[in-house]
Amino acid sequence: MILHKRILLFVFTIFTFCACMQPKNAKKEVPVENEIADKTSNLTIAQFNVLAASQTIVIIDFNAVWCGPCKRLSPMLEQLKKEYGNKIKVIKIDVDENEILSQHFQIASIPLLHFYKDGKLVNQLLGLPDKKELKMEIENLVK
Repeated sequence: MILHKRILLFVFTIFTFCACMQPKNAKKEVPVENEIADKTSNLTIAQFNVLAASQTIVIIDFNAVWCGPCKRLSPMLEQLKKEYGNKIKVIKIDVDENEILSQHFQIASIPLLHFYKDGKLVNQLLGLPDKKELKMEIENLVK
């Protein structure tokens, strides 16, 4: 009887331990409703389309952590997001963590900004734009 209880306790412990563990490569939930999704990784094209399909202006910032111009662009986007409030949504996508999207959009250079209005790609900016150019682009889309 004691042996039976020990076996049950052992099985229960193993089951509980295994149920709590997640595989290392488990996909994380994609923060679809966040105003700025800083860490979106391993996105599928369908998930990307959900992010881009919004009633507000969506700016997709394709970047990488090692990219100097990308690092300089980030504060500009943050400031413009504060300035325009809920009129625009900024989503940052690391091209190294999202190889499927990088291949799908044939991204060869970064930073690359995609501007979406009503779920449709309306413009792209390649390279580091100055703040005036970026603001003018947003103004044209917000109208």
